[in-house]
Amino acid sequence: MFAVVGGQPLHLDIYRRKDTGDEKHPVLLFFHGGGWTSGGRRDAVPEDDPRMRGRGPGWDKAWPSMLPYVRRGMTLVTADYRLAPRAPEPAAIEDAFRALAWVGRNGAEHGLDPARVVLAGVSAGGHLALMLGLTEASGTFFPVSELGDPRPSVRGVIDFYGVSDVTDLLVGPNARPFTAQWVPTASAPRARRLSPLTYIHSGAPPILIVHGDADGVVPYDQSRRLARALEAAGDRVEFVTLRGADHGWFESDELAEIEAAVLGFLDGLGLLTRAPSPPHS
Repeated sequence: MFAVVGGQPLHLDIYRRKDTGDEKHPVLLFFHGGGWTSGGRRDAVPEDDPRMRGRGPGWDKAWPSMLPYVRRGMTLVTADYRLAPRAPEPAAIEDAFRALAWVGRNGAEHGLDPARVVLAGVSAGGHLALMLGLTEASGTFFPVSELGDPRPSVRGVIDFYGVSDVTDLLVGPNARPFTAQWVPTASAPRARRLSPLTYIHSGAPPILIVHGDADGVVPYDQSRRLARALEAAGDRVEFVTLRGADHGWFESDELAEIEAAVLGFLDGLGLLTRAPSPPHS
């Protein structure tokens, strides 16, 4: 448990290589998807999810796993956050910051290196990873003084088909019911305040964006606009388009493309070991 908010305990899981030893390892802090209304921290490891079991022959679709990056030396921290409608915005953002602060305060005693943190998330979790990466230095949603000592250093952000424009999913042709549950006021100004696109600035951490161009939940154009805005600000951004891919569930070749892109991104940040190894939770 990393926090209790309004009487609700929030939990996280840690996955590390079996041969980690005593040294501190870089952290992959993961946030699950589910439209801010569903999902859980174990979505980071679909290999352990019962929804992946018992499928018929020829079924090879799954959502991305974080275990390949654990095998290459990252330590995975996958955290829960409060869900709407019980906990509307900005609860999820605040809880994501609480998880980051836990890494700063307590990470060292668990073999984590707060100086080497990469944020990652899928769908709504991608939105949370972006919000942390783009606003953590400003204190807009969470006091910088409460991020822990040592304060975590965000080295990069991995955005898997995340929401970057909340307004687009709240009003207009792309409106989604789950967004209205998370932003119950249906306020466009409020939605803009909750959108990563609002916080683009020069000096943001490197960002990898992965998005299918046939996504029927989070429009692909959101990621395209995000990438262009980051490039215009002079930030480092890598944008991987999965041709013909929909939202969240991918075939084996698409999963391999995602894995290669993420490994390349993490390797470019100097965070990977060379030899893969089985992970251990």
